[in-house]
Amino acid sequence: MQMNHILSLITLLFIVLFSACKQNETYRPIQGDILFQDIDCGPLCDAIEQVTTSVESYHFSHMGLVYIDSLGNPQIIESIGDRVQLTSYHNFLNRSMTTSHQPKVIAMRSDFSKDELNRAVDIALGEVGMPYDELFLPDNQKWYCSELIAHAFNKAMHKTVFESAPMTYKLPGKQEYDPAWIRYFNDLHTPIPEGLPGCNPGAMSQSTYLKVIYRYY
Repeated sequence: MQMNHILSLITLLFIVLFSACKQNETYRPIQGDILFQDIDCGPLCDAIEQVTTSVESYHFSHMGLVYIDSLGNPQIIESIGDRVQLTSYHNFLNRSMTTSHQPKVIAMRSDFSKDELNRAVDIALGEVGMPYDELFLPDNQKWYCSELIAHAFNKAMHKTVFESAPMTYKLPGKQEYDPAWIRYFNDLHTPIPEGLPGCNPGAMSQSTYLKVIYRYY
């Protein structure tokens, strides 16, 4: 009877320790990691997310590149708002919380060398302050989120890591444009750039060069 009691205590202790270890598991960002994010910004983000599926059936509308600063702090290089900018790691995560307070973010990592990843980060850093590409056009010295990171990796690795593809702004499986995109481009007084080459977070998250290393939700 005493032996059974001891075994039960040992089992309980193991469960408690195992649970504590699971709770203390953390993700440590390293230079060159890419964070994919599901931002709930309304109809426009919904339109972005439904154009392509993302890795593991997630729905991403944004992405950023991890940069470790001189103090060892992770920051995120991203094109958001009106320009390419640096955002603190925690502010990036806090932008997209679920009702259970989990960031709607996953972290992905490539197998490129440290020197190659440093080059990609340096290229992206060199674009900080450049305007956001609100028209989603190629080669116009402006950047939207996925375009910036695709450019940085492709240039750093001297090969096509993230491919461009004809962009569509139509409803899935239909010939009609998504009303959100019609309103968006009407407000900019410009035609919808249907079919021009580009990239998006969902498609890039499915790259064979990347693997999921941490899921926040």
